[in-house]
Amino acid sequence: MAIPALHGNDDTIVAQATAPGPAALAIVRLSGQGSAQLLRRLAPAARPHASHRMHRATLRDGDGAALDDAMVVTFLAPHSYTGEEMIELYLHGGVGVVEAVVAACVAAGARAALPGEFTQRAMLHGRLDLSQVEAVADLLHAGGGAERQAALAQLRGGLRDLVDQWLAPLESILAAWRAALDFPDDDTGDGIVPGQQGRLKEVAEALGRLRQQMRVRGQQGRLLVLCGAPNVGKSTLLNAWAGETRVLVDGRAGTTRDPVEVRVGLAGGDHLLVCDTAGLRQAAAAPTLAVAGDGDGDAAAQLEALGMAQSRRWAQRADCCLWLLAGDAPQMPPPDLAVHAAVGTKADLIDAAARKRIEQTWAVSGLPFWGWISAARGVGVGELLSVAQQQLTGGVSAAAEGTPLAATWVRQRHQEAVMRAEQHLKSVLVGLSQQQPLDMLAYDLQLACAQLGSIVGRDVDAAVFEQVFADFCVGK
Repeated sequence: MAIPALHGNDDTIVAQATAPGPAALAIVRLSGQGSAQLLRRLAPAARPHASHRMHRATLRDGDGAALDDAMVVTFLAPHSYTGEEMIELYLHGGVGVVEAVVAACVAAGARAALPGEFTQRAMLHGRLDLSQVEAVADLLHAGGGAERQAALAQLRGGLRDLVDQWLAPLESILAAWRAALDFPDDDTGDGIVPGQQGRLKEVAEALGRLRQQMRVRGQQGRLLVLCGAPNVGKSTLLNAWAGETRVLVDGRAGTTRDPVEVRVGLAGGDHLLVCDTAGLRQAAAAPTLAVAGDGDGDAAAQLEALGMAQSRRWAQRADCCLWLLAGDAPQMPPPDLAVHAAVGTKADLIDAAARKRIEQTWAVSGLPFWGWISAARGVGVGELLSVAQQQLTGGVSAAAEGTPLAATWVRQRHQEAVMRAEQHLKSVLVGLSQQQPLDMLAYDLQLACAQLGSIVGRDVDAAVFEQVFADFCVGK
């Protein structure tokens, strides 16, 4: 893996690894081949200790003045976070103590570390690939349980393992094709053998499935879009979840026209972005809506139609489109709407037998039914939010079999690489069906391999690395 040396890595670096400011404890890190020698200058009375063992030492400056009674751990290469010789100093967390110890380390020959330089050295020494480096940064900024779990899975090599699984067969086929091109006189035939096309198709389909599940990490959380016929209680539900009136509620149908987004907090620090949308009428039964002060009915109807078009767009981009079925007037969703599940509303207006009939009608769709609520009375609202959290952040499949709602969270560059790799593989498959020259097929296959390899840091421009490490704090 070709990794540009963004900074020199022969020297010893030092930085505070814990947050600045007064605290019970503070950690100062040293990394580089001179770390153990530098520690001997700071703690001349301390005797050498085995790797990964904590011991006590008095740290002193160059004049011999005591700086702190610290706990010290030595990590011998290559069994450290950076892959280098590494020292961690556990200090009393006073600002003056930390500043004095860092200054003494610099005076003894260390250099102040740059943001993310410890993790950069871990990558340079093969301890992490680029996707894992990005996972470290994502873990530092994780806002809730789902974000934390996604970052941990990637840090443990989840994305790297997928890339390796796809790259292995692609590179094997590419090697066979290159051999046929480079040595045409050898007994390699045309390089294309039975089974290669099927394997290429399998990988292309796997990339396509991943692309459909991929969501770019952001700070807004998973997107849950509330859809349904007019006046089914979407706005009332959103207000109940928000804990305040965010959307005006009117008894007349069709009064919500613009999508309204609200960030709703969940247990464990996670959150959802919930969107209330305009009600979707059946096309054949869409009446002209005349609302006082809106002008003529035609203009109002056009405005409502624009709102319904926006509802469809939001449903398309949602992590989950939840269809609301009003107990007093249930209406099934349009067949072309990407619905994942349904919930019954206005449960207080109908009896148990009527609710059962509506559930049986919905069961024909094959999609989950998340229960009944009465948002106006606050019945079932909290329970529904818990179900939404489980389905959207817990990895539970609530859609059709094989299409989990829990998306694969990635960075923008990962998503683009997968999309481009899939496109190149599709070009290879089309070329095979058209019996295109082998050199053209090999070129597209090489581009597909390059895109997948870029996810873990193969042949990536230095600018990409610089951008990744710009997200890091000093000391990590």
